[in-house]
Amino acid sequence: MSARLSALRFSPWPGLVGLGLIIWGQWRWFKTMPEFWAGAVPVLLGLMLVVLSLRPQEIAPEQSALIASVERRRLVWGWRLPFALAGVALSLYTGWRAVSEQGTVWDFLLMWGIAIWLTIYGLVPHEDAVAWWKSLRRNWREERTTWLVVGGISFVGTLLRVAGLGTSPYIQAGDEAAFAIEAVDIKDRLHWITSPFKYGIWHHPLVYMVMIGAAVEVFGQTVAASRLPSAILGSLTVPAVYFMGRRMFDRRIGLVAAIFMAAYPLHVHFSRTGINQVGDPLFTALTFGFLTRTLRDGDRMEAALAGLSLGLSQYFYSAARIVPFLIVGYVGFFALRHWRNLWERAGALLITLIVAGVVVFPNLYAVYRDVRPISPRLHEVGIWETGNVQAAAQEHRLTEYWTTQVNRSFMAYVQIPDESGFYGPYNPILGWYAGVPFLIGLIIILCCWRDPRYVILGIWVAATSILGGVLLVDPPHYPRFVSVAPGLAVIVALGMVWIGQTGARLLSALRLLRERQWISYAQKSLPILFVLVLGVADQRTYIVDYLPKKLVYGEPTVQLNEVADILNSFDDRYTVLYLSSPSLDMSATGLIRYQAPDHVGTEYKGEVEQLPTILPRPGAYAFVVAPEREEEIGLLVFQLPGGDLREYQNQRSGKPLVYVYFVDVPE
Repeated sequence: MSARLSALRFSPWPGLVGLGLIIWGQWRWFKTMPEFWAGAVPVLLGLMLVVLSLRPQEIAPEQSALIASVERRRLVWGWRLPFALAGVALSLYTGWRAVSEQGTVWDFLLMWGIAIWLTIYGLVPHEDAVAWWKSLRRNWREERTTWLVVGGISFVGTLLRVAGLGTSPYIQAGDEAAFAIEAVDIKDRLHWITSPFKYGIWHHPLVYMVMIGAAVEVFGQTVAASRLPSAILGSLTVPAVYFMGRRMFDRRIGLVAAIFMAAYPLHVHFSRTGINQVGDPLFTALTFGFLTRTLRDGDRMEAALAGLSLGLSQYFYSAARIVPFLIVGYVGFFALRHWRNLWERAGALLITLIVAGVVVFPNLYAVYRDVRPISPRLHEVGIWETGNVQAAAQEHRLTEYWTTQVNRSFMAYVQIPDESGFYGPYNPILGWYAGVPFLIGLIIILCCWRDPRYVILGIWVAATSILGGVLLVDPPHYPRFVSVAPGLAVIVALGMVWIGQTGARLLSALRLLRERQWISYAQKSLPILFVLVLGVADQRTYIVDYLPKKLVYGEPTVQLNEVADILNSFDDRYTVLYLSSPSLDMSATGLIRYQAPDHVGTEYKGEVEQLPTILPRPGAYAFVVAPEREEEIGLLVFQLPGGDLREYQNQRSGKPLVYVYFVDVPE
């Protein structure tokens, strides 16, 4: 029996049949959406065949051991310790002082940066820091080709995220404008005098808005400038994913994951959107990369950098609040398997904890001093807070409700499209093609469940589905899944490597490759080739098919963007007044304020009959009237005669978008 199983593992045919079944099942999921079992049966059968042909030791053959034999490294309480104490004290002072807002954001960020540097300088022994820098320079000399390849991949990823940044997505979202206008207010109204650590709109830390403000200061108040911080953070995530994949597994996994991430449509899309989701995956990937090395050999410089990355991950989107728990779980799984070795790394892990605390304290203190609830959005999106669960129980459909919530949240990766307006109802989180290697990667994780480096990826995916989907209304909303992108990229890489190895075995079975060195070369190169094809297919679909559909944000947001364009065509002499309606509220959004800063109007809330008596005279006025208030236009013209009435068309419906009445009011 064992001989037959061994033969199956070395034969490519069970794996190929399994791969075909998974592809067929994925296709069935798309065709029968949202039906589950139509695609699940062939997928499950295919995954069983994959398990029969799986040889986990070949997935990451260059993978370092989970731990290395090291001497216990104690923290050295020497002459550098006062620097660390000073750093901790300065972080506490910075958080306390920032709450008073008696300084500019640059003052507070400088103090915060100095506090972080002092803490790391005081905790990391000099010899460890020197050794770390030497190893970095040695790696550059010995693996320069790898550096250049990763740099090339990152360059392509950057191009995909910055080219045409102001026009793709084709309009600015209301949430984008809310972030951008808060950034403009920090710059122009507050003159940078505020705390960058406190919560701003919708309880998001202001650090991201400060980044937008800096971009606007340099490049002007444009849509592209408001999106530039996201594009930079998203571009940096590509090499960060390589770093994470290489540290947790090996160089090949890192390269495949980085190539996938460079062209991954969902991540590219949110990297081109002026909202803070893409900060989460960058710093989470770095945290896992540095912490893996810390756990392996107790490197204290890596431990400090893990703490720095972990702390920074908490300054962006709220989904990153899961990251500290993932890190605790990662260390916990390590301890379960190698609990005797954990004590040898206790000093390094303490450095991680202290540095992370120093980094995140100003934000935590600002949250503590904030009188608002820590997560006000839960009242709008939580299934208990909104009463959805209670209503399902009263209607005796609780089982159906939970089944739907779980199915839509977990199947979002491979079947269920977005329910939010940020990406739209197009395809699943992993796109049309990456679901197949993702499913294979999950099976590899299950087969290697004893290794924390594998199991934490599965937990990351599951926890994101639960906390960002199952427990919230109307899943899936893709912005809540962006933070897991590095984990998805590495899981896809695991599956892609297996597909490449199966392809190499097929070539060998067909006698197309006979020499061992050529088979080895095929095993290394085919995953790279396949993921390059996947990346090209993903980007072709995204650029050629998805973007022209203009699925994002909805008609009201499109109309507000068009109204902003109309306002920008006005002569500067006009004072703008809005006559809004519930469906076109021109004063309740930051879109017009941000996109048309020189022609921002105010809402006129009085009676039209009163206009001749309350308008300052003389003056030139432009009344922007929503179509629902068309009946008031006649009265407006009667009260203020002699003007020019223009109708602007909605090109999609052929109906009026707005009416504008230009009039000069004499003395």
